[in-house]
Amino acid sequence: MLWSLLKIVVFVAVAAGLAYGAAYLLEMPGNVTLAFGGREIVLPHIGFVLTIVTLLIAFRVSRAPDQSSVFDCRSNSVRSTPPLSG
Repeated sequence: MLWSLLKIVVFVAVAAGLAYGAAYLLEMPGNVTLAFGGREIVLPHIGFVLTIVTLLIAFRVSRAPDQSSVFDCRSNSVRSTPPLSG
């Protein structure tokens, strides 16, 4: 019971912190300017953060291990698989 209450309080605190951070980024004056390769890209702060988060998620998804693999990438060992019956 106490554990459930603690999880709810932590969830509400994290949600409030994210909302406060988003509001702070929306109210912040100015833009983020990215210059590379002779091009210049101007983004608002919230757009820059959303772009970085999207790129991080895309990178993480592309690097996800294949579920059908017999190798466990975390321990570099071979998982035991049950024998095929039939």
